[in-house]
Amino acid sequence: MQRDPAAAGIHRHVVHGLQVASSIELADLARADPDATGIDVEIIEGDVPASLGEQAVIRDYWQAHADQLLFEAPGIARYLVSGGRSIRFEPSADEVRDDHAIRVYMLGTALGALLHQRGLFPLHAGGLATPSGAWLFTGHSGAGKSTLVAWLHRRFGWPILSDDVTVVEDAGGRLHARGGIPRLRLWRDALAAMSVPEDGLVRDLLRFDKFQLSLDSGYEGRIPVLGLVLLESVDDGESSLTRLRGHEALATVMGSVYRPEFAETWRPPGSLFLDGARIAAGMQILKFSRPRSLADYDRHLEPLIAGLVGTSIPRPGTAPADTNAATTG
Repeated sequence: MQRDPAAAGIHRHVVHGLQVASSIELADLARADPDATGIDVEIIEGDVPASLGEQAVIRDYWQAHADQLLFEAPGIARYLVSGGRSIRFEPSADEVRDDHAIRVYMLGTALGALLHQRGLFPLHAGGLATPSGAWLFTGHSGAGKSTLVAWLHRRFGWPILSDDVTVVEDAGGRLHARGGIPRLRLWRDALAAMSVPEDGLVRDLLRFDKFQLSLDSGYEGRIPVLGLVLLESVDDGESSLTRLRGHEALATVMGSVYRPEFAETWRPPGSLFLDGARIAAGMQILKFSRPRSLADYDRHLEPLIAGLVGTSIPRPGTAPADTNAATTG
């Protein structure tokens, strides 16, 4: 990279196992180990072109050409993601600078594009590092991913791997994940159910009733992945946990890919599907349905907890349970 990470004004962070050097502080990311060497990603403020030229592939809000992706968040900033190694941003000149909004798109769309440029496999899933390994949770917006991660974290003390995006990698035939962005974004009803006050919390940029809780530290290192849970909320009835196999399991993985439109831009044809098939075959895929209301939430989680850790619930530092024996379906 071109910049000296020790230079004044350069902030060092780590996310998804990548060492990041940034010209602006990214408070949402974990700080890098002071002894860490090397830089995987550089984030710098500077001039960003308005177009990638006539040969660019143009989509609704972004354009791509060769190893670059360009997009603009109107009134906030324009971003250029290049080669899986750099993100350049230019704040909008006609608006009052909003660093919080700049970071939201930096760590969302821009980082997602960079992960795909590097050939990684990001899932739109939160995750927890249990004593047995990592469990990931996916589902449509409003299915309760962040609420579930926060609830299990508070109940059992399991470290939060990621709130929204988790990168899964195949290392020698075994699936692993690394820590993502150490934060939680929770709706107002979830905060109330967990008796967390709203005072001092940052509101979500696009959703007024959602709040961001930054964590003191994220999960460090790499952890084996045990499974992916598809969350489904229903209006009434009892909770249930089922095992998905074959086409349903693969469809769950492929439907959880974060920003798949970016993957198709840089990956060889068919490679995303092949990687998804390997990932679906390498871990348990479950579906957990529960009532939409948070009333009696602990009771409704019982089938899920039994499926994750068995009939006995280990605390951090205790022997892992046999997770395979507890799943149903």
